[in-house]
Amino acid sequence: MTVPTSREVLEGFLSALQAHGARQAFERYAVEDYVQHNPNAGKGREGAIAYLEEEAAKGGRATVKRIIGDGEMVALHLHMEFADGSPDLAIVDIWRVENGKLVEHWGVAQEISKASVSAMF
Repeated sequence: MTVPTSREVLEGFLSALQAHGARQAFERYAVEDYVQHNPNAGKGREGAIAYLEEEAAKGGRATVKRIIGDGEMVALHLHMEFADGSPDLAIVDIWRVENGKLVEHWGVAQEISKASVSAMF
């Protein structure tokens, strides 16, 4: 059996997240002792699930801008929009994958200014 690449694991996770929600996606694609470094999310897999469920409740919709993989590490660049009027966010998530499972995550988010000088979004 071939172990999927880190990028393939993340793409599968994103598909499951969209189709079935955070709980099913994490239960299928993340180890039980998953390490979460996002300061806005609670500890471990359950903290990540609760955080993503809160984002979904705000009507969050993410558009993937790019996925970059390098060995066990994969980075995801997103544009997040919210139906509740919350400011749009530019997000970079970095995931570590082992044996076909998500094991660790770091995330940074930046509010996208409507008056951006660079006009990137």
